[in-house]
Amino acid sequence: MSATLYGTTTSPYVNKVRITMQILGLWDACRSIGVDLNTPSPAFCAATPLRQIPVLVEADAGAITDSTIICLHLDRRAGGGQLLPKAEAARTRRLALAAVCNGLIDAGAGLRREMLRPAPYRSATVAAHHLARLERGMDHLADQIDALGPDPDLATITLVAALEWIELRHASHGLTQARPALAGWLEAVQHSWVPALPAGAFATAQD
Repeated sequence: MSATLYGTTTSPYVNKVRITMQILGLWDACRSIGVDLNTPSPAFCAATPLRQIPVLVEADAGAITDSTIICLHLDRRAGGGQLLPKAEAARTRRLALAAVCNGLIDAGAGLRREMLRPAPYRSATVAAHHLARLERGMDHLADQIDALGPDPDLATITLVAALEWIELRHASHGLTQARPALAGWLEAVQHSWVPALPAGAFATAQD
């Protein structure tokens, strides 16, 4: 597989794809390109009319956006069955769990957008809404630790990307540390299978 992945080192959606590629053994065949969304390159704009990251570009498949779709595409590239069970019922349950994990990123992104607004336009009500979504989602996942399990798949990779980003952008809330089950799970998988960011990842300037 020869591909180009546009993204940044801090985006949780990009890191979800990056971790997936490393787990599946596909990273070395990929060229990573850093993106400045304020001044996007013509090549990036041509690949994604919505100007969203990540976007994976392959010669045969074209441009693929949305982190979950990219991950499932990569799983098929790697032979299938590594990110999701093949049995329909088990696959559906795992997709549902992965969607909750992805929802943490969405809620956290909403909170961050609100807090970055100029103070006169910032809404404490909107911020509290997003924070409450985060807390409910994390409480639910803390109760699902046994169901999540210790192995890498779509749900657990998504949760790692979500929790690491939440700790980066919302550390003052102590959300993960307040849930020992989640904190312990994250520490265990980080030591077990979460790969480090490859040297030079997304360091190449935009085309």
